[in-house]
Amino acid sequence: NNIKNYSMFLRNETDGTKYMDGSKFRSTGYFGSDGVLYNEYKTYDGNTLSPEITRAYAVIPNQKFMIEKYTIKNTSGSTKTYKILDMLHVNNTSTNNISASYDSSNKTITIDMSAAGQYYIAHGTLESTIDGYQVADDTISDTANSLCSPWVTFNNDGTLKNNSSATCQDISTGFVKSVTLNAGASTDIYFYIAIADSASNLSNAVSTLRAQTGSYWMSQMNTQYTNWLNAGKRTNFSDSTLNTAYDRILIAIKQSTVPGQYTDGGNTIYKYAATPAATNPSSYSYKVWARDSAVTAMSLDVSGHIAEAERYWYWLA
Repeated sequence: NNIKNYSMFLRNETDGTKYMDGSKFRSTGYFGSDGVLYNEYKTYDGNTLSPEITRAYAVIPNQKFMIEKYTIKNTSGSTKTYKILDMLHVNNTSTNNISASYDSSNKTITIDMSAAGQYYIAHGTLESTIDGYQVADDTISDTANSLCSPWVTFNNDGTLKNNSSATCQDISTGFVKSVTLNAGASTDIYFYIAIADSASNLSNAVSTLRAQTGSYWMSQMNTQYTNWLNAGKRTNFSDSTLNTAYDRILIAIKQSTVPGQYTDGGNTIYKYAATPAATNPSSYSYKVWARDSAVTAMSLDVSGHIAEAERYWYWLA
């Protein structure tokens, strides 16, 4: 609710090719058995995308942050230089100004949305070096203006303005990372977003995530979701793809569950609530139907994940 979009844009500097129109990308999206959401970019404007790019999003359990990993592979027969723009556009739901500033020591941009009655958000990178950053007024498209939108300047010449602060209604932020890959080579790049209800809690969250590497947090996701799957009933079909589908369906159900709460004797009890009828926003608009979510809860019961199912039955009652 605090983000309009979180986007990737790409330039092939060797061949002078830009991939800057989000509507022209075609991609797949799915939850892996490790709890990570994978987004594989397949084509751009109808043509197979080169390089191969996957974005993996790990929302770490019991933490206030999401780790994002790009995996970029040069599928051509020669060395190429690519530039990635990792861009965040926050959703100010008020007419008040909000503010943002860049901390060079942590390579983190902090966005203070408290003046709009909203949250504090951090956008940063775990890379040791970056090739540009930007704190912008997203309404500005003049490339000579230090507050210019990161999309505009990156689209223009592959750079960002390295502006460190902004106070306005419509803030966007961005980081640029340039990589040169030999034919067939690949690399991983890590960014993150954190969210908290106060500046101090956000600072603590950023300190926690930056105390470890991106690969550490991806491993933590795998461990925690493997443990969760093992706590229920596992399958052992002769067709291994069915086992994979079973695990991923359970992960998708768990990731889609809507948080909820109720009051008991003056105490607020936090419980998980219902599951949307579909994860497709155009079909059901994320609505929760008692019929659909009851069937989902039965799936959790029969798969041995009775704690999550119980929370739904409490919610339904």
